[in-house]
Amino acid sequence: MRTSELGQAAQLTRRQAAEVAARFQSHARFISINQSDNRHRFYVLSWQPGLFGGGALLRSWGRIGTQGRSLLAFYEDRGRAQAAAERIIRRRLRHGYRVIDQC
Repeated sequence: MRTSELGQAAQLTRRQAAEVAARFQSHARFISINQSDNRHRFYVLSWQPGLFGGGALLRSWGRIGTQGRSLLAFYEDRGRAQAAAERIIRRRLRHGYRVIDQC
């Protein structure tokens, strides 16, 4: 593949990642499987609305088949949480994860 073709492929990937990130509403699930590296990972991102406004993004990750780890980040409004979710989704896709479920 030529250098220009590689650049176009990377640009399409960034564009697709932006589209996936923009569609995030309440949850997204990702997996990354690489048999040769014995890599079997999952990543889950979900929006949890708060009782008195605002809410939290719950992130869970780990090896497929395990409970994994979780991190809860609180946000004052949905707009700030959406920006963070889009950034996280783009990063996961850049690191080789695939979307398996999104809502």
